[in-house]
Amino acid sequence: KLQKSPFAIDLVAENQRIDEENRVQQTIERRRRKMQEKRNREAHNAIFSRATAEHDELSQLRLEKRLLIENERQLKALRDVEKSNARTAQILQERRQKQLEREHLQMSSSMGSSPPWTAR
Repeated sequence: KLQKSPFAIDLVAENQRIDEENRVQQTIERRRRKMQEKRNREAHNAIFSRATAEHDELSQLRLEKRLLIENERQLKALRDVEKSNARTAQILQERRQKQLEREHLQMSSSMGSSPPWTAR
């Protein structure tokens, strides 16, 4: 009859057992939370590291692009100067050629009026 009676149970021992179970569960839960927080921090740090590395890479690529554009501008300017110099040289050559032709015509016309072996 007394086996099923609630008064037959040692309430202090039962309370201590429950407290011990709660303490163990709280310890396990704290460890689990600490591990989760550590994983979250590591994930955040990894994402942040990748983001900063990508930013560095992007800024490096932007710098290279600016340098390429500047080099292309300089090359275009040099090409334009060379074209201009070539055109100027061609014009000067044509002028010299025309001058030589004029001098040749003057010489031949002056020679045509009197032969070079005769004295004037």
